[in-house]
Amino acid sequence: MSNSNVATAFSATTVTANFKRAKNSYTVTIASSNNSLGTVDTTSKVVEYGTTFSSSGTTLKLGATNIAATAKANARFVSWNPASGTITGNTTITANFEATVEVTLNIIKPAGSTATYSFAEYATNTDAMNGSNAKQTYTITTEGTNITKSITIGQGYYLGVTAKVSKEDSSTNKYELLCMYINGNLTTNMPVTSISGLDNGCIKVTESKTIKLEFFTAYKTALNPATSSDTSKKAYWEEVTVNKPDGKKESEQEYIIRRDTTWTVKLNDSALNKDTDMVMGIEYKVVGETTSRTTSTLGDEIVKYDSEKMTYTISDNVESLTPIVKAPVEMTVNTGISMKSEIGIVQTGTGSSIYVYEGEWTLTFAGDNKPSNASEAASIAFGKSTTTWTDSKGYKFTVTEKSGTYVLTIEVVRG
Repeated sequence: MSNSNVATAFSATTVTANFKRAKNSYTVTIASSNNSLGTVDTTSKVVEYGTTFSSSGTTLKLGATNIAATAKANARFVSWNPASGTITGNTTITANFEATVEVTLNIIKPAGSTATYSFAEYATNTDAMNGSNAKQTYTITTEGTNITKSITIGQGYYLGVTAKVSKEDSSTNKYELLCMYINGNLTTNMPVTSISGLDNGCIKVTESKTIKLEFFTAYKTALNPATSSDTSKKAYWEEVTVNKPDGKKESEQEYIIRRDTTWTVKLNDSALNKDTDMVMGIEYKVVGETTSRTTSTLGDEIVKYDSEKMTYTISDNVESLTPIVKAPVEMTVNTGISMKSEIGIVQTGTGSSIYVYEGEWTLTFAGDNKPSNASEAASIAFGKSTTTWTDSKGYKFTVTEKSGTYVLTIEVVRG
């Protein structure tokens, strides 16, 4: 038998078997978590058993090979998963990306003040409210009175805002009011009561937004009850419509009023005694002035009265408002007659004494009992045989006709 691999041993012989050691090879797949958000420059690589890998930022080092992850527009790289390890079998390493949105910040502050703003990104609302586990933080100290800056945060993440402002002038009646506007809409209006700063809430960012933060000098305005000796102390103010911290109407006596903002107040009809309380006007004090001003019943250029809404509109920096409430005139008005004052207060005749005050009152006659001239109006409404008379306390009453309407004018004539 012939076989080249077979030999005949005629004496002691050593036979050696030759082997070649080989390591197993495995496929490492490098994937993107979302191809529309980001890519990797190598998607697959075969490496030997025991090859190690590690990561730093957007770079994955697999053995001696560096693999880069690149985010697309409106996205950002987050992490490698797993971030490091040793290859012992077929393995997938994922580059995680997430969508981002751009937030444009417009920051406005008062001249002569220093403002610092801190914006932090959080994954959850709880983290944002607690100020913990911030993913990234941006701190801006304004060098001008109006700056704009863009930042990028993850879509659906929360943006926490901390704003601080300081001014050299911190007199007790002045405050700093932080107004936050999102896409032009006022969402937050908070007073910095200590002048040292405030921690504001957080904003969930799901799309690109423009956020404007603006500080205003504000004043603490006291809405005082009447101080006249002939009426009791009452909270005559029913409501205030103004850029208040919470945007609500409340029955308080003190408000923080934003500078150069038009705001309105309304008297509380239910607090006014219809028989004894009449509003003669408003006493108020403008910030910086040493003496108070007094309006007529119709107001003035700063405190304007709207007879339809029965509100006063204030358009300047006012420290305090006090209604002048008095009951100066007692007279008898017959049943079926109603009288409306210049500022909208209505008195109804009862056939007995009621209280009114100086100025003009429009008369309304019920039913068919309509006068045809001023003399008949004076007779029907007040039982007078003349259109003009004076009472014992020095008040002059005059009934006239104005464009088909009858008006009672009350004047003080006593010396």
